[in-house]
Amino acid sequence: MKCFICTVFTLCAFSIYAQKNASVVEIESLDNWELANIFTFEVNNFVPVGNLSETLNPSLGLGLYAGYPINGRIRIDIGTSVFFPAIQKPIMYRTDNGIEEGGAMLSGTIGVWGTRVKRLGRSWYWDTRIGTGLGFFQTDIETGKPKETNDTVYGAETIFLSVGAAFRTPVFDQNIGVKIDYFVVPYNLFKKNLPSQFGMQYITIGLVYGFK
Repeated sequence: MKCFICTVFTLCAFSIYAQKNASVVEIESLDNWELANIFTFEVNNFVPVGNLSETLNPSLGLGLYAGYPINGRIRIDIGTSVFFPAIQKPIMYRTDNGIEEGGAMLSGTIGVWGTRVKRLGRSWYWDTRIGTGLGFFQTDIETGKPKETNDTVYGAETIFLSVGAAFRTPVFDQNIGVKIDYFVVPYNLFKKNLPSQFGMQYITIGLVYGFK
């Protein structure tokens, strides 16, 4: 419920901001706007920062977003950013039966991002973005529950905050570019199952491809 409230609040805040700053639209039609693509696919390098780098190694990450332009400068992106954790030491996870040791599985975020787009010259664009939503981390430690429950492994769910930027250029009806995002995901915010020094910060750096 708290994650849902944060998501709704962010959507409302950026909608109000967009309405106040929509006096000048830099393009004639969103249909001709190279960055108003419906989908953006991202391949990146997940880089843990701080304490998280003592448990996880850099690894592959992916992202998929659906964009909803509000005007010529503001876009709302709804989507997910996930990574495939590569551990450098076992994860100690506290359960009702004590401390269990294991590895990691698919983890990441699901949320909403507000993006402001600025045109740079004739064919380059600069995106700045901020987002929030649900962050999750999955271990490979089994809970013993039936597969039908969708809760077969232990993990952590929390809220996240993210800021980032992208540099794009149009290619035919699509666009390509580079992107960097910084994430703060306090995994022990609601339940303290992971070690207190587990960490909660990481960066993703990668390539993006926008298409309709």
